[in-house]
Amino acid sequence: MKTIKAAAAVALILAATAGVATSAAAPGQGDVLTYAFKAALEDPKVAAKLTPDVKLFFGDQPAKVVKEIGPTKTNTRGVRPARKTPVGERCVRVAGNALIALANDAKERGGNAVIGIRSHAEGRPAAAQGKFDCVLGLQMVVVNLTGTVVVVE
Repeated sequence: MKTIKAAAAVALILAATAGVATSAAAPGQGDVLTYAFKAALEDPKVAAKLTPDVKLFFGDQPAKVVKEIGPTKTNTRGVRPARKTPVGERCVRVAGNALIALANDAKERGGNAVIGIRSHAEGRPAAAQGKFDCVLGLQMVVVNLTGTVVVVE
């Protein structure tokens, strides 16, 4: 058994020094993955918790603003999934929870919408409109969202 492990370790070292990939790399700590907000909004567990009286506008989507209340942001974290659960599923759920947090903040502050919702990972430009960044930590995934709480027609 020790001989097999030693041989495998030598093979990995040789492959690494030769620049040969030994297998498809799974996303690792510090990686930033990008997904569509649509996936989070279509998640049944997220949809059930989103308040229907608060509208969400992403990026530069037009909205008829009657009153601006102020900025809002969230730094939502979720436990990184077990190996059998795809990282993407957890990222989508955490983004959904972040959207729920923005909507709840808007409602508590007297708004009926959040406009200009953008995702950003620290040290990176904002994700493309309609998309969010999910940062992978050792044990957590993190989604940061910003927007503006407003009252719309």
